[in-house]
Amino acid sequence: MPMMAKARESFSGDAVTIAYNKQIARNYDNERLIEPRRLDEIVKIAVDHTQRNRSFGSGDVKILDLGCGTGFFTIPLAQRLPFQFTGADRSEEMLEIARSKAAGQGIIWDVQEATRLSYESQSFDLIFMSNFLHHFMNPLDVIEQCVRVLKPGGLLINHYGALEDIIKDPDHKFFQQAIDLDVRRTPARIQMEYLLKSAGMADITSRKGTYRLCHSAQERVKMVENKYISVFHMMDEMTFQRGLKELKRYAESSRFDPWLREIVLTTTCGIKA
Repeated sequence: MPMMAKARESFSGDAVTIAYNKQIARNYDNERLIEPRRLDEIVKIAVDHTQRNRSFGSGDVKILDLGCGTGFFTIPLAQRLPFQFTGADRSEEMLEIARSKAAGQGIIWDVQEATRLSYESQSFDLIFMSNFLHHFMNPLDVIEQCVRVLKPGGLLINHYGALEDIIKDPDHKFFQQAIDLDVRRTPARIQMEYLLKSAGMADITSRKGTYRLCHSAQERVKMVENKYISVFHMMDEMTFQRGLKELKRYAESSRFDPWLREIVLTTTCGIKA
């Protein structure tokens, strides 16, 4: 089966753009870095919200990391927040890695389909997602499920690369096919806010930040070479290699360009009325 068809395989009723296989799951953690400031900002959003909502007692707060993968965000957030954490993902391969991590032993790891969560309505106080909704042909289906399982006054935190930012980053600048693919599946900030509003959420806010993704230009090249983001797995190999060659050429001539070490991300939040 051609690589494009394989990566775009959809499961019945889910309309996902890519399936995470064992190879992707194994490489997922190895190619990524979370700048501590990113975690601090997410923690502050969660803490500020729970402190404003008097019905929340910190020990009773239940948070769902939807699309948790290998626990990349779930575990460090659980180490910083005194909440009850659940990590949910459709990929058993990803969850197998999450469960194997010693630091994640106190977290509940669930296999779930994001478009039809099995949790009862009003089960969680907060839901966190990171670079997740672009995997779905209709992300509103996922957001509506989030609203259903959130308690009244519950907070949805969506941390993602907005379309207007990612098309200018090194992962797309040298890969026109990556732009073509992500233009069709990645919401811009204004679209994300509209989706949350359409699902019935209120007090919707967005903030954008620039963060360190890696330590050097060559490290960024290696990450791309290992296809650290999903869109690279959706490209045909010849086109990918051509873009990789252009990226390598630029990285060699501009190795001190901070653009090669950074990532621009948006955090959009909404509250269930």
